[in-house]
Amino acid sequence: MTTDAPAPDARRTTDVDRIANDYLDALVELSPITATMLGIPGWDEDLDDFSPAGYAAISDLRRATLDALAGAKAVDAVDRVTISAMTERLGLAEETYAAGLDEMSLNVLASPLQSIRDIFDLMPTQTEAHWATLAARMTKVPAALDSYMESLRSAAAKGLVSPKRQVEACAAQCVELAAAEGYFANLVKNAT
Repeated sequence: MTTDAPAPDARRTTDVDRIANDYLDALVELSPITATMLGIPGWDEDLDDFSPAGYAAISDLRRATLDALAGAKAVDAVDRVTISAMTERLGLAEETYAAGLDEMSLNVLASPLQSIRDIFDLMPTQTEAHWATLAARMTKVPAALDSYMESLRSAAAKGLVSPKRQVEACAAQCVELAAAEGYFANLVKNAT
């Protein structure tokens, strides 16, 4: 059944909306992996900086956003939910960062190692241009891994290390990913 009822008035953009939008714009600039995961174009040739400096930059963004949210005035229920949800999520992420858990993140399911590998599954491969973008991103894997190793070493120097079984399992994942018949070799084979 269709109706000819007019569409409800569009909600005007509020200061809280602008804070949220600014946060997202800045986040995808710092985390190209997040951009691809969210379907935001323009960052598909890049990978994140997983170094201590990269994590610090994201922390700076979160803290600035939390400060802006703390000073924002909600004009409606949408704003109240946005402030509440963002404050909770960004605050928790800051607690995780402060505890050093970002730098020491190494596990078999959800750590930078998997993010670097998994992002290629989300990239289109239908055209030559798609493959060129994928190849450009692939050339940046060594730098992303180097930045990740920098964080793992920094965390270890502070006594923050993942359990031995996680380290060994992730090392085995790396061997499988880089093998002659591993993930990256098969990805390249699909391009030809």
